[in-house]
Amino acid sequence: LLSSGEKCIYMFAIMSCIIMHLDNPLKVILIDDALDHLDAENLDAVFKNLPSKNIQYIIAGVNLAKNADKYKINI
Repeated sequence: LLSSGEKCIYMFAIMSCIIMHLDNPLKVILIDDALDHLDAENLDAVFKNLPSKNIQYIIAGVNLAKNADKYKINI
């Protein structure tokens, strides 16, 4: 019953929680096509709420991540 953008946000949260609680020192999440399903408001919400607990996010997509510099995100 979730929209594609809501599913994307849900997956960011689930993957972040799983990775955050692993004992492995290498914490990387690779995501393909995630940003293409989010409108500007939800994209801002994702970037604002990404955990900063030493998790590296590698996100690929077609659309540009507007305002990413506002959240100290490297593109």
